[in-house]
Amino acid sequence: MVPAKATYLLWIDCRNITENAEELAEYIRRETGLYLCAGTEYGKSGEGFLRMNIACRRETMMEGLQRLKEGFDLFIL
Repeated sequence: MVPAKATYLLWIDCRNITENAEELAEYIRRETGLYLCAGTEYGKSGEGFLRMNIACRRETMMEGLQRLKEGFDLFIL
């Protein structure tokens, strides 16, 4: 994750997992129902990143983070 001082958007660095963050975002959505944006939707500097909006209740965010972990675990296997 890219450190930030104040934001509700997480930029998750996926370059150690895959070269194709778009494919990873689609996979996680299909397997877990978690909708993430590929960083390239926001320009070339977003390559290799996923963006997650956490402007929600804590319980919702925690569920989303659990789905994210599950998606990463499944993708890596």
